[in-house]
Amino acid sequence: MLVSVRDNNEAIPTSIELGQNYPNPFNGETTFEFSMPREEPVRLRILNVLGQEITTILDDDVSAGKHRIRWVAQHLASGVYYYRFETNTQFSTRKLLFVR
Repeated sequence: MLVSVRDNNEAIPTSIELGQNYPNPFNGETTFEFSMPREEPVRLRILNVLGQEITTILDDDVSAGKHRIRWVAQHLASGVYYYRFETNTQFSTRKLLFVR
């Protein structure tokens, strides 16, 4: 579920920023936060340690501002996973740990 968070007094970010998911390690669900300076297509995927896609959390145009996505991990084995955040202009990959 994508939740956009915008404070009317808050300036639009000047760069794309991806935060670390929290909590991490997590059990059941985790949250991802990122900021966008302009509307742009965004893709957020979960990968296993072999780089194989487990699921796509987001694949859509996202408006400028700060955004938060809550992800409920279902049918996932405990272990290390990666999340890959991609836009038209950059990508970033970070590690997350799922513990049952």
